[in-house]
Order: sequence, then C-alpha cells, then structure tokens
Amino acid sequence: MTKSTGRTKADAKSKSKTEKAPEPRRRELRYRVGVRSREIIGVLLLALALLSLLALSSLTRGSLSDSWSNLLYWLFGWGAFALALMLGAIGALIIARTQNIVLVTPWRSVIAIEIAFFALLPVLTAFASFADVDMWRMTTQGNGGGVVGWGLLTIVAPIFADLIHSHSPAAVYPVDAAAAIEPEIACVLARDLPARAAPYTEDEVRAAVGEVRLVLELIGCRYADPADLPSVEMLADNGNNQGLYVGPAIAHPWQQSLAALALTISGPDGTILARDGRHPDAHPLRPLAWLANELGSARWGGRGLAAGQIVTTGSYAGVLRVPLATTLAIRFGDLGTIDVEFQRRGK
Repeated sequence: MTKSTGRTKADAKSKSKTEKAPEPRRRELRYRVGVRSREIIGVLLLALALLSLLALSSLTRGSLSDSWSNLLYWLFGWGAFALALMLGAIGALIIARTQNIVLVTPWRSVIAIEIAFFALLPVLTAFASFADVDMWRMTTQGNGGGVVGWGLLTIVAPIFADLIHSHSPAAVYPVDAAAAIEPEIACVLARDLPARAAPYTEDEVRAAVGEVRLVLELIGCRYADPADLPSVEMLADNGNNQGLYVGPAIAHPWQQSLAALALTISGPDGTILARDGRHPDAHPLRPLAWLANELGSARWGGRGLAAGQIVTTGSYAGVLRVPLATTLAIRFGDLGTIDVEFQRRGK
C-alpha cells in the first residue's frame, strides 16, 4: 500500500509537470496570431490605399467608390491623394516589419510625415483661395486642402483687452526693424450670442453686430528665436499676436462688397505698397457665424460670445511690414482709411 501510494504521488507529479509543458507553445501561438493580425492590417491598408487611388482617379466607378472619393475630396481636397499614398506606405511598413525586412519601426519618420501632411492641407487651402474668393464653396467642392485644411487655416485665438489700441502712435515690438500688421475687418457685437442647441444663422449673427470696423492685427513674436520652437510654444505666444489697432467704423457695412478690396499704404513720401486684398472666407460674416456656433458648442464649454467683444475675421493680405516712426495712411478701398503711426515698444 505504501509503495502504491508513493507511485501514485509520483504519477501525479509527473502529470502536473506534463500539463505545464504546453505553455511555451501557447506563447508561440499568441505570437503567431499577433504577427498574422498585423499582416492582415497591413494588407487592408494597402488595399484601401489602392482602392482610394483608383476612386480618386475615377478609374473605378460605382456608388460606393464615388461616395468614398467624394468623402476624401471633401475632407482633404487635393491632399486626398497624399493621404492614400500615406496609408499605402504605412501598410507596406507594417508588412515589412512582420517579415523582418525592417527590423526597427521608424516612428519618428512616420510621425514627421503625418505632421507634414496636416501642415500641407492649410497651405493648399490658402493657395486655392487665390483662384476663388469663396473659400468655403471652394473647400466643400473638394479643392485646396478640403474641410480639414480650411479648419486648420481658420485659427481661433484671443486678443486681450489691454492690447487693443485705438489711438496713434501705437507701440509695438518690431519685426525686422518694422511693424508687422494684418489688415482686417472686425465685428463689434451689440448683444450676446449665448450657447444654444440650434445653430445661429448668418442673419441672426448679423443682427447681433453693432459695428463693423477697419482694424489692424499687430503681429510679433515674444521669443528671440521662434524658428526652432514647437507649436505648443507658439500657441502660448498667442499665435504671434501682440495686439489689435481699431480704426473707424464702416458706413452701411452690409451694403458694401467685402469680399475683395484694394489696399494702399501711403507715407509722407507717397505710396509704400499696394495690394489686391481678398477676404479668406469671402465675407467677414461667415467666420463670425462659425465662431458663434463653435464657442457655443460643448468643446468650448458652451461659452458663446458676449456684447462688446471685437471679433476679427481674417487678413485681406497676409502679414505686411510697414516702417516705424512714420505717419501712415492705410486705405481699405472705398471702405475707409486708418491713419496711424507705429513706434518701437521698449523692452
């Protein structure tokens, strides 16, 4: 009996050891399943990239492919082709990684390419806007950088009350020994536009505007060497904004053509520069209506807009450099003129 019991214990130990033996095989199986799933993802990305390129090129027609290409064009505009190529490259990289053709995934390169792609979209939108003053229509038709590019180009940034000027001379931090300005049109709200469930229409937003004024956004960076700074640092610098100069009100603004105007900057010795200016959204009311609905959304905590706030709506000519210590007459076509002098702000 004793020997039999001992034999039984030995058999039990042997069985226990035998049951643990398959553990390495399970790990190997999980590894193979993981590799196989990554290969499948890589193949799917390659297939999606190929189908996207065919659909974007109109080489394949059908309700599904047409809907897919229309969605890509609407979202990314001309950048849809770059997106398809990027998806294919990522798929090929995943497959190469699983086959040990590529031993280390170059994540920095992948992230850099993605950042470059999204940085390209607003550039495409700005480039396309020169051919079509109605930026939103152009965007939704699949041109430029699509809706994503339009959104990235439309930047929302606050301007603090103590940086708003209305008297000349105005002190600024120089940029390359000059004052950097953006000629814009701003709307001054006469009543609140609080958050609400239904979006505001352009007519409702127009009714809330008390004045429409000529303004100059004052551009300047507080960093000594901004070229090497990340985007979050530039955001902390308030998007290169150092203030706002508020000029005269426009008479009967909604009866004026605000899509394009002739900009002329003159000094004591004559014309300094002249530009054919265009509003980036074709009309100042359009970005104001968008901002009222955007700030009223949950993303911004239902903040809304308040009476008395000044909302700038986009530069008509990008950033312009004008001389310091010079009396300037900045003419906005037939809308009016801002007379101002800029002086160097002390450190």
